[in-house]
Amino acid sequence: MQKASGEIVKEIAERIKHLRKTRGDSQKFMADLCGLTQSVWSKKERGEIEFSAVELVWITAIYRVEPDYLLWGYTAFGYKSEVWKRVNP
Repeated sequence: MQKASGEIVKEIAERIKHLRKTRGDSQKFMADLCGLTQSVWSKKERGEIEFSAVELVWITAIYRVEPDYLLWGYTAFGYKSEVWKRVNP
């Protein structure tokens, strides 16, 4: 059964929030790096607003994770990334 797009958006947002908190970064810090306000970042982390493709690319670069991790929680080859293993023991 396929997931609804809103559910996928929230899962991506949860992974991003988890990465941010694990690294100890503030919402304001990430918002500034992505050219957003803290208020908009907060809405994106709650899944109320989708992250854009460009924002997802920035986030993968900042946290050094593969895009597949943000989108699906694992890599394209079915292997869990090193970051995934660290944040999801």
